[in-house]
Amino acid sequence: MSVFWRILIYIKRLCKMPAFVIALLLMPVIAYGIKNFTTLENKGITVGVYATGEVGKAVCEDLLSKDYVVKFEKYDSIEKMKEDVEFKTIECGYVFENSFEDGYKKGDLTRSIGCITSNSSVLHKMINEVVYSSIITKQAPEIANNYLKDKNIPVTVDDDYGKYMDSDKLFTVDTEYVDSPQIASKKLFSVSNVVALYTMLGVVLLSVNAVRDRKKGIRINGYFCIFAGCLLFTIFSIISSKIAGELTNEAVLRYGIYLFVLSGFAYLLSALPKEEILFGILPVLAVTSVVLSPIFIDVSKYLKILEPLQYIYTVTYFAKADVMTMGVVAIVLNAVAFLVNRIVKR
Repeated sequence: MSVFWRILIYIKRLCKMPAFVIALLLMPVIAYGIKNFTTLENKGITVGVYATGEVGKAVCEDLLSKDYVVKFEKYDSIEKMKEDVEFKTIECGYVFENSFEDGYKKGDLTRSIGCITSNSSVLHKMINEVVYSSIITKQAPEIANNYLKDKNIPVTVDDDYGKYMDSDKLFTVDTEYVDSPQIASKKLFSVSNVVALYTMLGVVLLSVNAVRDRKKGIRINGYFCIFAGCLLFTIFSIISSKIAGELTNEAVLRYGIYLFVLSGFAYLLSALPKEEILFGILPVLAVTSVVLSPIFIDVSKYLKILEPLQYIYTVTYFAKADVMTMGVVAIVLNAVAFLVNRIVKR
């Protein structure tokens, strides 16, 4: 029987295991959940703006076009903006109506801008400064000319005046970025890496199945059975990464190599004499991998001495190693697994 048909038969056999099927189906669900969580976390502060009149719309366009600390979002209805403030979709909302237009023309902007916020919000005072800065930047030449006119000074500002209101042209800041260990570890937190960690724990089920078959005297090729299961985990990993929007050609290549890393890892574990040992290893792997693997907290940034321990876990190679290193690990791990299993069977 060809290798292809053997793997197909083993896949069919594994699909009859409820625990294994549930483990596979959970992967896209987890990926979707992580994607939504990280999107919400990275959304930042959003502020609504609503405007009528030429001047108000000009200020709004400036707020929408600039890269501020907060993100401004345009609204066509004050009622909708109030609703979003109430349900915390946005932090607060600014209204530029006719009173702003009239006040601007009269030179009196007192209480001319509306701010819709909630009692629990403490950020609107900071955002006021951003709005104020936009108004001043946009209207500075006209404000300056009005001042000169009121003081009977026979000069006007020219078009070059605007450059003095742009900090990037007036002065520049020499910025140095320093990543803290927490920020560095966040770079490794992704759906793909979490899925790789999940599959590392999931393939222990395949090792348990192989040990059970051996104890029952079932004549079956343990490696191909494990490989078939790892193949299913890899397929669902690719689907999960696609759901999260992280799937690239490089990711597919890494998953392909990781398939053999997982197969060697699971086959090596299958050499253990009792399934109870594997069930004991699973929670230990789960707890220690969260602490020592670099996905959530990269402890090696704090304690260099712990860095070698990270490479006990296959997910570390997926997250940190290059493709060539992963390939070498896959070859070595499979060779060791075959040798150990041959010795055990004797």
